[in-house]
Amino acid sequence: MQSISEKRELVVFQLGEEELGVEVSQVREIIRVSHITPLPRSPAFIKGVANIRGQVVTIIDLAERLSLPSQAKEGRIIVMEFKGNTVGVMVDAVSEVLQLPPADIQPPTLVTGSGIELDYLKGIANMDGRLIILVDLEKVLLGKEQERPEVKVEGIQIKAKDFYEKKEPELKKEETRVIRTLIVDDAAFMRMMLKDILPSTEFEIVGEAEDGIQAAKKYKELRPDLVIMDIVMPEVDGIEATRSIVKADPGAKVLIVSAIGQEELTKEAIQAGARDFIVKPFDPQKVLGAAEAIARG
Repeated sequence: MQSISEKRELVVFQLGEEELGVEVSQVREIIRVSHITPLPRSPAFIKGVANIRGQVVTIIDLAERLSLPSQAKEGRIIVMEFKGNTVGVMVDAVSEVLQLPPADIQPPTLVTGSGIELDYLKGIANMDGRLIILVDLEKVLLGKEQERPEVKVEGIQIKAKDFYEKKEPELKKEETRVIRTLIVDDAAFMRMMLKDILPSTEFEIVGEAEDGIQAAKKYKELRPDLVIMDIVMPEVDGIEATRSIVKADPGAKVLIVSAIGQEELTKEAIQAGARDFIVKPFDPQKVLGAAEAIARG
């Protein structure tokens, strides 16, 4: 008999007619949908932010992200911990917690019938004909990996990346070189939004950091052309990180990320050596304009 410790524990929830699951270890709590403050100019699947027990949490519409129909008017929010960040995931309903032996979970295939892209799946659990789709939270929230596994459909070996990858146009030798960029923000979604805004033909994201300590270390290792730095972060904030980076390299180009109501902090960051600032919620054109002006100036 298989022990409980050998089984995988999943929180099962509904989106339309589909049953999906995530690892219970990633779930902090399940709450009713509360007031959500929209974030202008954010991706469609980011519904906004909500105050959950005194913490500002980004709310993701999972149905929108996975291109699935949503049938619930109220629904639930699964509050999840992800790589040190907290995010709320909107679903139609939460049904149960299941314990499954690993043998009951099969690799995902291109023919699940759900319409969900293979990149977003960890596996499929088949319980007496009841299919539960295991979602890969990291890929859902941060995007698809560059390399994807090969899968077999009816005996034919196919590379999943052949279906999903879009080739970026190659830069010609005479074109302006890309701007090597380090993005620093403790919120994974803000880093993702910045990466979505910065075109890959002009910017190469050479690294990411979640706090000021990581930022200083990564700057020393990578020597990027541009650092986009959030102000408020745990451990060491963006102001101290900027001061440290500029002290070590007076030529460092730091673009500070501020927010409404942080005027004094923004001023202090500029005094610490930041070249300019942008304000949340992001205006893509202003982000691009400031980033290009600093890096190429």
